[in-house]
Amino acid sequence: MRSTGSPSACGSPSKRRGATIWPGGCARPLRTRSPSRSPWRWRGGTRRRRSTGTWSTTVEKLGELLNHHPNGLLLFRDELSGFLHTMDRPGHENDRAFYCEAWNGTVAYTYDRIGRGTLHIRAACLSVLGGIQPGPLERYLREVFAGRGDDGLLQRFQLAVWPDGGGPWRNVDRWPNAQAGARVTEVFQRLSTLQPAALGAEELTPEELPFLRFDPAAQEVFDAWRGDLEQTLRGEAEHPVWRSHVAKYRSLMPSLAVIGHLIDGVAGGPPGPVSGAAAARAVAWCAYLQGHARRLYASVTDRAQVAAALLAAQLTHGRLPSPFTARDVYRNEWTGLTEPRVVQGALEGLAELGWLRAEAVRIPDGGRPSVRFHINPRVAAGAAGAGRAGRGPKVDR
Repeated sequence: MRSTGSPSACGSPSKRRGATIWPGGCARPLRTRSPSRSPWRWRGGTRRRRSTGTWSTTVEKLGELLNHHPNGLLLFRDELSGFLHTMDRPGHENDRAFYCEAWNGTVAYTYDRIGRGTLHIRAACLSVLGGIQPGPLERYLREVFAGRGDDGLLQRFQLAVWPDGGGPWRNVDRWPNAQAGARVTEVFQRLSTLQPAALGAEELTPEELPFLRFDPAAQEVFDAWRGDLEQTLRGEAEHPVWRSHVAKYRSLMPSLAVIGHLIDGVAGGPPGPVSGAAAARAVAWCAYLQGHARRLYASVTDRAQVAAALLAAQLTHGRLPSPFTARDVYRNEWTGLTEPRVVQGALEGLAELGWLRAEAVRIPDGGRPSVRFHINPRVAAGAAGAGRAGRGPKVDR
């Protein structure tokens, strides 16, 4: 799961609180009152951590930890931008492939290292919890979808959210709801020790994972939702980047449904197949997350922003004279700049940023005025310098 917010959103405390609720925790205990409450377990004269989470680790060490925790681990990174960029450093070329494989939770993974030898992970299952700020996220998205290559890693953050602003500030001086917190902790603890047979899970063979089926009502809910999803994915109205993210909801919806059903079960609900109520809640969750996905990918899916970036690239390469008209742009049939309405939005956006200056030119015979766009002289000068430095020009108004 990934949360996105401004630096002033105070998101770290909530993420850290969620990490400590995880069974076994992935945070150091500040104080221990009794041995029974300690996250450390003594065994054979040594003490071993009972944690099911980790803060920071290499892929090689993570593989060893996963073999000791076949039900999976939680990786907590307060700042995901560092986590994502670490994979692009020399020597970490295979990290992205490992994390993509670990998303599924049931796939075996084997790697060979000179120092550690051959390590076979029976089931790589990893959850990632963290946050990222809008600026680093936008830069990373542009790098990925503009040339680095989209391997599907970002789309695997299916529970990613970008909360709205808090509105007008008001001081709230009260203790957190301890009763609600205790209930949440109890649910996590019961889930961590849950035996699948207690909820009527089926098991085809001892080697395969136990599973639950939908009951008739839940199956009907799923079929209707799946039909709408497939129609959306096959349409052309949505941006391909957004569609590639939502395509993974095929597994997200049933996953959320079974999680909700398990929570109901440990809280005293009936065992057996996944209920229609749990399936309906999962559908509502997916609808909620789709809106956040649109916001997350807006920097690469918003046609006006994308077109402005594409036009800026053409300007920095000197492919347009000064002045020029909107027709000069879409007549070149550059990718993403073929529709007059989109081009006009890109021109207006770059004019607001100071890249261009619009000039209305009257036609001698009294016809409709024409608009010409003059290129800021700093664009050409900045492009020449940035070409040597490997980045785009900085233009001030």
